[in-house]
Amino acid sequence: MLENKLIFFFISCFFKIDASEFFSKRCENNCIFTEEFLNSKTIKAFPSSCSTVCADIKIDQNTDLSEEQLTEAFKTMKVLYGTLQVSNTNYTSGKFFKSLEVMECEGIGGFTWSHNGEMTEMGLSNLITCFCDIEIYSNSKMIRLNMPKLKNFSSSNSTIRQVEMIISNLSPEFCITIQEMQVFISSKNLYMSRMPDKYCNFTTYFDSGVKHCFHNYTFKTLSLPSEYTPSNGLKTNNFKNLESDCDTICGVVLIEGGDEEMVHKLDKLQILYGMLLIRVTELTAVDFLSNLEYVASLEADQPAVYLKSNKNLNHIAIPRLKSN
Repeated sequence: MLENKLIFFFISCFFKIDASEFFSKRCENNCIFTEEFLNSKTIKAFPSSCSTVCADIKIDQNTDLSEEQLTEAFKTMKVLYGTLQVSNTNYTSGKFFKSLEVMECEGIGGFTWSHNGEMTEMGLSNLITCFCDIEIYSNSKMIRLNMPKLKNFSSSNSTIRQVEMIISNLSPEFCITIQEMQVFISSKNLYMSRMPDKYCNFTTYFDSGVKHCFHNYTFKTLSLPSEYTPSNGLKTNNFKNLESDCDTICGVVLIEGGDEEMVHKLDKLQILYGMLLIRVTELTAVDFLSNLEYVASLEADQPAVYLKSNKNLNHIAIPRLKSN
């Protein structure tokens, strides 16, 4: 028993010393917040005048502060080294961190938002960098992330490690925008462990010459058998209804028998936010995806690209396809 206590004491001391060193290298002494919880008493010690703060901030059901009071406390803070946990609160968003631009953690974990029953969005509108494992889950009313500037998941001091992202168990209305997903899939050190199951709807639009197409088909609305067996001659008209010359497509693209002469529609496709299914065709080659770089499916239990019962197919070339 004594040995176990000594081991626990050693481990506790090690992490305290390690955290202290992490903070001391990054912040002035007067910008280090050492309190374990944030409430009306400890908020008085928070370094509200510092733009760079070192702290392990924990906001929970015991935080007796309004969103306005939190906004006032954090209004100067642009960089946070440490951890941030917001859980079991009634706050409607995290907009009280609207000034925060950079968040860096020393080890695993560190950026956790969970069980906030009234929260509808994250709302960290100026956050650019988050070098922390990201956990956003069990916020039953959350319908959007709303972190439009978030694009970097790397450390400022060249530390290299993988950042894990978990986004799950939110409102049934929650969706990911294609702009958010484009950032996520292009970040080499970001591992999307668990993600929501749908993209936000939009109408086809052009942005800087890039055509973004919304193809209103999902795996569920297609009602395809789980094994993608031939459908007794019944066609979905999925591919016939697909617009041409799309640089990105959001939705499930299904190529079936009879669609072979229209595959040129995909010549410009670079990113598919969804799935590509090619089944029961007379195609001899898949050589019309020369520009495709990413396929970002949110169907966790289904393949992103699936080819089935194409008896004449003998060549597949997707030369630019990348993996995250």
